[in-house]
Amino acid sequence: THEHPDLFWALRGGGGGNVGIVTSFTLRTTPADDVAMASITWPWDQAAQVIAAWQDWAPYADPRLSSSLAFFRPDSGVIGFTGLLLGQVEDLEALLAPLLSVGWPTLNLRSLTWREAAEELAGPGAEQAAFKNASAFAFRPLSSEALAVVVTHVSAAPAPANLISFFALGGAIAQIAPGQTAFPHRRALFDLQIQAYWQEPWQEGENVAWVNGFRQALASHTSGAYVNYIDADQPDWATAYYGRNLPRLSRVKARYDPENVFTGPQSVPA
Repeated sequence: THEHPDLFWALRGGGGGNVGIVTSFTLRTTPADDVAMASITWPWDQAAQVIAAWQDWAPYADPRLSSSLAFFRPDSGVIGFTGLLLGQVEDLEALLAPLLSVGWPTLNLRSLTWREAAEELAGPGAEQAAFKNASAFAFRPLSSEALAVVVTHVSAAPAPANLISFFALGGAIAQIAPGQTAFPHRRALFDLQIQAYWQEPWQEGENVAWVNGFRQALASHTSGAYVNYIDADQPDWATAYYGRNLPRLSRVKARYDPENVFTGPQSVPA
């Protein structure tokens, strides 16, 4: 931090393997009490109203609460919410009131240890060999037109595991200025991740086309992209990932890696 502040700046949000390798960390830990987790599902045909309600609520909710939505095609049945609160179950249920007033929700509330919650949210460890992701950020709520785009594309997903996810930002993320680290999208309300998963080689073309078409259809309603959902087909990927921080990130790259040792198909241009 003190010896190479520009390099430390770049390492926070500058993408993996672009400017160097961190060989050690010194961490200040915080005691973690039990947490509260909520799962809510709604019938598939209530998706547009659920997304509309969630996007008006989630970015401004109690900063102890993180939340997401997952939306699959109709034969997968539902739209689902996951929320984790650094607090008690009764507090979480009260915070969820705006969502529970929408449509016909089914609620599941639990108290878990921090480790149990972390393991559950990490998901299964099995490898998924064939997948395609794309992403974008919403700096304003999605319009009814954009919500119709979401419903139309999800309903046409070529594989049952395909989905779009919405992850609330705000909170501690928004308390840091966009230029304070290399991650520039701190004022976004939420990010979107379009995900496709398939099993057989012959399924690749239709699934990749679905992701790319979905991203393009939402492009006029969103901006940027998240570097951790790296996307080989992302137009103008460097600006999408790094925004106004790209010139400074490129200068840091040129200074600390003048021979471009850390290189790849989407490594920061020096």
